[in-house]
Parts: sequence; structure tokens; C-alpha cells
Amino acid sequence: PGITIGPGDKILEAGCGTGIWSLQLAATLPPTVSIHSTDISPANFPLPSYNTPSNVHFSTQSVLSLPESWSNTFSVIHQRLFSAALSRSQWRTALAEHYRVLLPGGVVALTEIDGASCQGRHAQACPAEAKLTELLAPLYEKQDMIYDMQGVLRGLVEESGLEVVSYESKVFSKEGGIAYEATTEVSDAARSLEDDTLMSMVRTFESFWPVVDRLKLVDEETYHGWLQEMRTSWREVPKTKEGRGDAWVRICARKPF
Repeated sequence: PGITIGPGDKILEAGCGTGIWSLQLAATLPPTVSIHSTDISPANFPLPSYNTPSNVHFSTQSVLSLPESWSNTFSVIHQRLFSAALSRSQWRTALAEHYRVLLPGGVVALTEIDGASCQGRHAQACPAEAKLTELLAPLYEKQDMIYDMQGVLRGLVEESGLEVVSYESKVFSKEGGIAYEATTEVSDAARSLEDDTLMSMVRTFESFWPVVDRLKLVDEETYHGWLQEMRTSWREVPKTKEGRGDAWVRICARKPF
């Protein structure tokens, strides 16, 4: 939905990573709007030498326990790609925290990848990714994590007391994409949306290797072989009108007045 940001408003980015979303947003807003960029680790925050705008504030915070002083503070909360970070019960806690720190009428925007969407024609396009998905799905279930975002997330949002004002599920095609080893291999301008979408999924699968290794689910050569095949095999997949890839879910929900 259209969200109007006014002078003095405060915006929260939860799980900001490098803070790129906050920094790009700050360039479009007046300095009277405060943006709080939080993450459980400061490892990816901009270096002190970086010219961070004066209205962007980085801090180490857990989305499960935000500062008490932030109650009824934010007009907008932005959070994305937490499916591999939170269990179902932790989602409930995080959404309760979002509710608490939002102003009445404030909006939270959530964006997640639906892991369960890699089926049928999507799985056939990249057998290696289908194998990775099949391997990891039980891990999500065992840890009470949400794999089927399309089927679960909206219900949790509504359960928290937030009112869903928009819901969108969209397939972001990976057809023709390639996941570059590092951003230095090719300029940002030269990478396609398909490239970036594929890279996001490769990084997600990469992050699971320590768990896969600890549980001895598959050997390292096989796992990383699948990853490498996933990086490159989409390049040869012909484009279709509907697109083949992963379904991304976006929910915007408002705290009642």
C-alpha cells in the first residue's frame, strides 16, 4: 500500500545486514525522518569511515527483544528473509515485538522466500536445487521453522493482532540467471534480476552447510557440487511467460488505531 512518511517519523529496519536498504531509503527522505537499522550482529555494518547519513542509526538488537523504550515509536518496520533464522514460536515473538514498537496505524512490511515453492516445473528446471530443497525441508520441520511461507505466514501475522492490508505471492524467475561467486566478478549494472534472485537462494543454501555437515546428511563434495550446479545450470534454462523460480511472499500489515 502507499505509505506516507512525514517529518519526524521513525522507520525500523530489522535484520539490516549491511544496511543497504536503509542507506538507499535515506537518500530519498528528508533528514528529519529517523531510520533505525538493527541486526543481531554488527559484523556487516558500515565501517566508521563510511559517510553514514546523520539520520541513519545502526545498533545491535534482537528482533525477539527490542528496547522497551521503543514502544509505540515507529511508523514503518521493514523486515525480510528471516525464514532461516526464526522458528515458528520465534516468529510469534518477533511479530509481538513489531506490534509493540509500532505506532497505532503503523505498518510492518515482511518479505520472505517460500521454500516449498520449488516443486513441479520449478524443480524440473534445476534438479540440483530440487535435491537441495528435498534435503533441507525436513531440517526446517525438525527445528519448527517455516518452509511453507505462503501457507503459514499470513496466519501468524493476523494472530499477532496486526491487520493485513496487502498480501502478494509472486514467482521471481531464475531462468537464464547465473550466481556469480562474488559481486566483483561483474558490475551491479551488468547483473540481471534473475542473477540476483538466484544468488540470494545460493547464499541461503550455503548457510545451511554447517548444519548439514554436523548431521552427516550428505558429504561435502556432493553438497557443494549441487550448489555449483545450481549456480550455473539456470543459465541454460529457457525463459517462459510464467517464469520458473521461487515464490516470494510480501505482506504489509497495520497496527490498529
